[in-house]
Amino acid sequence: MYGFLLYGFGPALDALREELDVSRAAIGTAGSAMAAGGIAASLVARRTLAVAGAANALRACLALMVVGAGVLIIASHAVLAAVAGACIGAGGGLLLVTVPVLVERRQPLARAAVLAEANAAAATAGVAAPLAVGGATLAGLGWETGIAVGIPAALVLALLVGRTGLGRGTTGEEPHHASAGGLPATYFRWVATLVTVVGIEFCIVFWAPDYLQEQTGMRQGTAGASLGVFVAGMALGRITGGRLAVHRRPEQLLAGGLSLALCGLALFWAAVAPAVSVAGLFVTGCGISVLYPMALSLAMRAAPANPQGASVVASVGAGTSILVAPFALAAAGDAIGIRPAFTLVFALAVAGLLLTLTAPHGAEA
Repeated sequence: MYGFLLYGFGPALDALREELDVSRAAIGTAGSAMAAGGIAASLVARRTLAVAGAANALRACLALMVVGAGVLIIASHAVLAAVAGACIGAGGGLLLVTVPVLVERRQPLARAAVLAEANAAAATAGVAAPLAVGGATLAGLGWETGIAVGIPAALVLALLVGRTGLGRGTTGEEPHHASAGGLPATYFRWVATLVTVVGIEFCIVFWAPDYLQEQTGMRQGTAGASLGVFVAGMALGRITGGRLAVHRRPEQLLAGGLSLALCGLALFWAAVAPAVSVAGLFVTGCGISVLYPMALSLAMRAAPANPQGASVVASVGAGTSILVAPFALAAAGDAIGIRPAFTLVFALAVAGLLLTLTAPHGAEA
């Protein structure tokens, strides 16, 4: 559900901007609000889990996302779009803390594989989202219909949560341990890696269409649809990565994914022909696919005594990266042009690769 709204949010905002006739900066505040909502929810997630339990926390995630989708559908002003973004982001922020904690408690030995599979499902839904929004628009039903189809699914999910056996105490709440204090240096190394890989993903999600328009001459609609190729690469990579995670160390998959992403970025960045640049975007998506779940798995592995505190800090780090990295690229693009600005993405990928390759092997905590 979060994957659907996350990757459907951009196409919906683009359509809404045209309806409201506002600037990109004005409608872009909705993206900032989404990141800010995610950070805020991450900071209160530990308390929410301790008081409400896992099942109610997941229901709260779904409720926030449904409210956000509803507000986005009826938005008549950029401020309402920002409110929608904040609600969706808050639901996602709470989700990104709750799920890793549950995985750590229930499947600690299959942590990497389970997180990869969960992210594969999210990426698959992410492929469907632009198709739903675009298809509804082409059919004359309005982009709002494409977003609205996710609401019944969320309500069904809310009912199914109660049948999973989750409840109070299943997350292993230990308030005296669930803080950032006492987390080892190895943990923060992997969180730093996670921050770089999240920055790469969202720089591409937010700005690859603009890059394609300016550098290859693509029309706006075609460039926006091309983002689906990137998300499709992520979905395929995560499905494959989930299987590879059973047999390969997370560090190996992380290094391999970053190397593949760098190759795809080079093709995307250097190509003049639209088809070649889009092919580079697909390769980049395949490489990026495993980065977040593997970095998160390694971070959680490094702090086995404090899964809630570790999950919270990782989620705040990811939210901060979403808030900062794309807008740093945008500011650089305004100052020096979008093509040289994209070297920021290369810098993030190289930094993540160096952090991975120089990590102590087998360091747990």
